[in-house]
Amino acid sequence: MESSQAQGVGRYELLEGLEAIEVAVDGLRHPRSMLFGGRIGGRCLSPWSGVTDVAIGPLGLRLGTRNGVFFLRRRFFRDRRGPEALADEILARVAAAPGGEAQLAHMAELERRARRAPPLRASRGAALACLVAFAFQIVWAPYVDLAGVFSATLVSLGELWRLATANLLHAGLFHLFMNTLGLAVIGGLAERSLGSAATLFVMGVSAAGAMLGSWAADYPWALGASGVVAGLAGALLWVELRHPETVPAAWRLPRRIFVAALAVESLLLLLLPAIAHAAHLGGFAGGAAAAAVAGAATRSPGRRRGLVLADAALGALLLASVAQAATLAATRDPLLVERRAEALLAADRIPAMVFNNEAWLIAISEDPDPRELEAARALAERAVAETGRQDPNVLDTLAEVHFASGRIEDALDVIDEAIALAPGERYFREQRRRYTGERAADDRPDPPPWESEPGPEPELPEPGIRV
Repeated sequence: MESSQAQGVGRYELLEGLEAIEVAVDGLRHPRSMLFGGRIGGRCLSPWSGVTDVAIGPLGLRLGTRNGVFFLRRRFFRDRRGPEALADEILARVAAAPGGEAQLAHMAELERRARRAPPLRASRGAALACLVAFAFQIVWAPYVDLAGVFSATLVSLGELWRLATANLLHAGLFHLFMNTLGLAVIGGLAERSLGSAATLFVMGVSAAGAMLGSWAADYPWALGASGVVAGLAGALLWVELRHPETVPAAWRLPRRIFVAALAVESLLLLLLPAIAHAAHLGGFAGGAAAAAVAGAATRSPGRRRGLVLADAALGALLLASVAQAATLAATRDPLLVERRAEALLAADRIPAMVFNNEAWLIAISEDPDPRELEAARALAERAVAETGRQDPNVLDTLAEVHFASGRIEDALDVIDEAIALAPGERYFREQRRRYTGERAADDRPDPPPWESEPGPEPELPEPGIRV
């Protein structure tokens, strides 16, 4: 190892072109970040009194402080054993500082905690719940969505269970994958930092905050666990800014990178359609507030019991909400379709394709009830009116509703309009053959590859649905 001592300063030489790490009387001077070889972010001083943890790994030294966590990569040291020597010197300097013994004892406790990482039951359980809910969305389509998806209008009408169930439902496989990944990764970090009981509390409050934000924004429809993921990120940020000394360095994210990642993600989401920004904001705020409450509770035995009781209450509300939605979905109650259609028709600024897709889902469902088909007809006629009878796919949806209702002549009249608008599209002619009996009624042709294709894409949220 190349090092030198001068006026109480030790130097740990890095690769050529990089400034050395200096062990000074008042603290450690080191690169703020070693991204791009430590050439960005500048340097900083970490006082000995602010050191919270030192963790050595195969890739280098992770230094935890009250001002952030810093990763000093082994490959940038001239001596490959430099991180170990630096860790020993940091501990010696901490021990020599006022209050050093207590500080070292706290660091040793964090090291033991890092070695005894508990199982991540809360975050993985939440991800599993989303997977199970998605399976029921497929098996009981479209009734699970009709019963459980958030609607500001329906919640205002008293269907409060949607504030809970909408967090478990997703608009497609990609939506599900991203949110379960977030629950596993961000949730795992939060659970290690806060513990399982506190993480359950954070997720419950974040879920409520997300849907209350959606209610305040008057979203016609919203679903997904992204508000909960945002809440977990908010909880992590609160812990990092307010109580970084409670978390082992190995479990912390570099503060500047974490904040920058949150900012970049927020900006990117602003560019995407159908994103529930109010839900994300509500979840983030709820998660940060819940972390503040839970963090204080975990430091007091009496308050810890209160946290467990709060978790039990939130769990009971979730189970009651799921039971209510599942009962409605399992009974295939036509009232679900009627109330959903009424809410859509009464809402403002709903795109025509939302009416169209809702009607299409009902028309092609297995053995639809006459009351459901009547609701589908109202939705399809609204979509046709909104598009001025100039979209053949929207006309095709209305024709399909008429056909499912047994109104064959009406179906033929409407599909003839679609054929006149798109005479070169074989799909609409094949639909007409179904309606005349020349083709089996259940032999629906493949739809044309248009952007206005009837029916929702399986991997994307429906237009107008916030995720």
